[in-house]
Amino acid sequence: MTASVAGHASIDGTLKVTSGRARPAHIAPDGQVTTLFELSPDAPSVTVALRFTALPGENRVKPVMARGAALEMSLHFDRGNLHVLT
Repeated sequence: MTASVAGHASIDGTLKVTSGRARPAHIAPDGQVTTLFELSPDAPSVTVALRFTALPGENRVKPVMARGAALEMSLHFDRGNLHVLT
């Protein structure tokens, strides 16, 4: 998402790790990475409300996973643009 001014952002959804570990991270326009939380086989599924401060510029949220990890996601965005990277 691209923010013109600083504000709070929220993404609702369900995340389930089926193998390995995964953690969603917020990447601020200045490149600072903040881990929002971590999923593991001990806590494999969670309904989330990802909340973070969106700074002016391009803000990204992406899953960070080790090789071989698998993650199922269902996310809801109230507004903004969604870009899928392959």
